[in-house]
Amino acid sequence: MTENAERAQRRLPTPFPVPGAGDVLVSLGNSEVVRQLARTLGDLLLLPGGAAQVWQALDRVEDDPFPPQPGDDALFAQLAAIRQRGGSPHERAQLEEVLRAGAGPQSALRADPRERPLLREAAQRIRRWLARRLARAPGQLPGTVPAHSVLYAQEEASALSAPAAGDGLTLHLGGPDRLAHWQGLRLSWRSLGPNWQLLVQDETSQPVSGGQLALLRPDLPASERQLFLTVGGQQLQVLFSGDYVLLRRRADAAQTRHLARLAALGRACALLLLPAEQHGRLRLARTLARRLRGDPPRADDPASGQVAFAQTPAECLAAARRSLQRLEPLLGRFSPAQVAHEAQVAQALLHLPPHYAAQVQQAAEHAASAAEPLREAATDPLVGREAGPPVLPATGHFIVFPLGPDPLEVRLPGDRLLTLRPDYRAELVAVLPGQAAVTVGDLLVLPLHDLSVVIAREGSQVALCALLPRMLEAAAQA
Repeated sequence: MTENAERAQRRLPTPFPVPGAGDVLVSLGNSEVVRQLARTLGDLLLLPGGAAQVWQALDRVEDDPFPPQPGDDALFAQLAAIRQRGGSPHERAQLEEVLRAGAGPQSALRADPRERPLLREAAQRIRRWLARRLARAPGQLPGTVPAHSVLYAQEEASALSAPAAGDGLTLHLGGPDRLAHWQGLRLSWRSLGPNWQLLVQDETSQPVSGGQLALLRPDLPASERQLFLTVGGQQLQVLFSGDYVLLRRRADAAQTRHLARLAALGRACALLLLPAEQHGRLRLARTLARRLRGDPPRADDPASGQVAFAQTPAECLAAARRSLQRLEPLLGRFSPAQVAHEAQVAQALLHLPPHYAAQVQQAAEHAASAAEPLREAATDPLVGREAGPPVLPATGHFIVFPLGPDPLEVRLPGDRLLTLRPDYRAELVAVLPGQAAVTVGDLLVLPLHDLSVVIAREGSQVALCALLPRMLEAAAQA
């Protein structure tokens, strides 16, 4: 981790893999090695942006403990050729062993895949250990400004070089400029005696004109020094004090509606992804869509369905979304009774339990027209408030959490910790202990052995729901 963080500081392109257990140069049994590692980590954390480099290095270890090294492409091509050639399995195994033995000590070819879950879990333990200690580190002194956080700040240490890409922006109105561009908005201001006049315009529609004009009066009581503006479909909260103003984007009604629709789609996908009968509900949804479209019957539907869905969780989720999206326009062309009849015929063709037909029909109708009620984590009494990460109960409700620059940790039923954080590519990923990070995108269903976790994302908001299999089945049969 420290080696890769240092390489990132020096902009070296090739990441360093996890070293072997017998590597004497990095053995933790050597006290001098331990002292050097601790010193290096401390120095990194004290550098500007050093903590971010350490987190990114941990991300890389979690995502790929054994990154490809120069020359690995040729070795893997030779390995593939060995596996495709003739000869007995024993001969091929001997050739593979010779190839692995000739690979370099850092080559991914020599890595044991059984070590990956253990290394990911170790990286997550280090992350939690570091987070606890950094949380207790001295913070900003009262009255001081965080580093590189204010646009046009007077002090160089706190100055922001360009408007941040997040949902908040702090401006020093008395700075050298009177114009800024942020999140599709044009911000301009001027002083009016002791007050400030702020003009916010929508830049996404040309030519830029109109907008909202706000008078900021710093002499008002603190409770009155805030305004709410709506410009270009965006809702802004404006808080001001002296020569400083903080702008915050608020989720508008359209974003909330889209998040609620995504959550409904996620619940329907979670039902189709239940693994019983080789993803029987998922195969049934696909066959039902074919029948409603009038596609000619295929004799290999049952067998091909079983093979098609023996895939990765990401591929299964994509298949579930496609099936529900294909069913959505078809539901409007047929009566519920006709859809139910076709679902029963498809269920019989696939030799699935009879109640699957009604469950799939209801899931398709739910995904096509429903919007999930969303609850804010800050106001939901069921979300845990004890010290530590909030607890997501298995109530079947969607709880909305804001996304910020720091990782979001949520404790799932069964005392499992789910972490949502940006990876080194700035994409939001979901991480469970000992498992590889999974990209969230706008919708993710994590099928655990006793639980389904649905994650829907819209902008800077994420809605989470923990669903027990019996809850999914009961809701579909209701």
